[in-house]
Amino acid sequence: MGQSKFIVIGEDKSIKLFTFLPGQGEFNCIMSHVFQDSPIVVALQHHALQFVVGFKDYIKIFVPVEDKLNIGLMEKNIKGICFL
Repeated sequence: MGQSKFIVIGEDKSIKLFTFLPGQGEFNCIMSHVFQDSPIVVALQHHALQFVVGFKDYIKIFVPVEDKLNIGLMEKNIKGICFL
């Protein structure tokens, strides 16, 4: 069985990407990043190839590369947009 990946948002304006190895029963932090603004929500693509971080007025799309983020793959201002 392969690795499971998930992202958590910290109170310190950080996000952390973890893997879980079922055979070993261990969680490993493989990447972390601290932002200037507070992240509100995060969505992870199924194979963890991309993820979106949502802030108050904008979203950013990232690609994790080894233990770093490919910052600024895309940024979209969402101020004034109504989501249903």
